[in-house]
Amino acid sequence: MAYPAPSDQQQKLERLDGGRFAVPLDSAAGGGQLTVGRFSVAKGEAPPYHGGIVHPPENVPHGHRIASDTAGLYGQIILGPPR
Repeated sequence: MAYPAPSDQQQKLERLDGGRFAVPLDSAAGGGQLTVGRFSVAKGEAPPYHGGIVHPPENVPHGHRIASDTAGLYGQIILGPPR
């Protein structure tokens, strides 16, 4: 069973816009099949439209814009069988 790392042991990156990215569950802890990342962002943050990395439906561009003062976003990567 996979467990997230304590906050002080997570990999962390500072983004150019001042946001932060942490990895509470890396691929080693996820048995090579799962990685979970957490973004901490400020109001107005919005990535460019992107696609191809989302599950339902795949390859459809999408985006978001933060309307609150701060937000925490989680993303996960689940590896499936090769295509």
